[in-house]
Amino acid sequence: MSRSEAERCVRAGRVSLNGKILRDPERPCHPERDEILVDRKPIRSARKIYLAMNKPVGYITTARDPEGRSTAYDLLPPGTPKVQAVGRLDADTSGLLLFTNDTEFAARITQGSGGVEKIYEARLRGDLRPQDAARFAAGIELDGQLTLPARCSIIEKAEESTRVELAITEGRNRQIRRMWDALGYEVLTLERKRIGPISLGGLPSGRVRPVSEFERATLLAPRG
Repeated sequence: MSRSEAERCVRAGRVSLNGKILRDPERPCHPERDEILVDRKPIRSARKIYLAMNKPVGYITTARDPEGRSTAYDLLPPGTPKVQAVGRLDADTSGLLLFTNDTEFAARITQGSGGVEKIYEARLRGDLRPQDAARFAAGIELDGQLTLPARCSIIEKAEESTRVELAITEGRNRQIRRMWDALGYEVLTLERKRIGPISLGGLPSGRVRPVSEFERATLLAPRG
């Protein structure tokens, strides 16, 4: 079930915890120690799944779209069990998108306190001033709050554009584009290249691969 489906299931009285009907979705429990029944049947932990996708431009990050647009979920291999995207990439942004049914793994990535670095490559219209690139280290104000310190480096300057790499550790809604907009720059293309130790590598656009055990363990390793 999705989180919202599970909450409705609990509130409907379909779930019991250690023999008692439970109607509070926020009640703490431990699946390995507690007896949890749904419709009087015991639940078992699902096999953990970790997938990396190279999302193309033009696909939105949602399971279903009432407007009938293409979604990243359409690119998952046939027969993939129910998984959720870890964060989002908007339709105009390509690159690394992770899918999992492991909520702790997803939370480690999406919560800014987790310190997981996300690397993006962007092409900006015009010439990027070095002083503007340096402003990311101190944070840029969005919605009245400074972003966490980030790193910005210039990769290449062309006649009419600048290619840059940006590293952030949080994931507000459309954060990269909004930061550049706040500085007065138009983003022409944007691609996410890496999340922690998990990178696109040579993964073709639109394809999916399993996240390796080494990548997952490295991402979850305690910060020193």
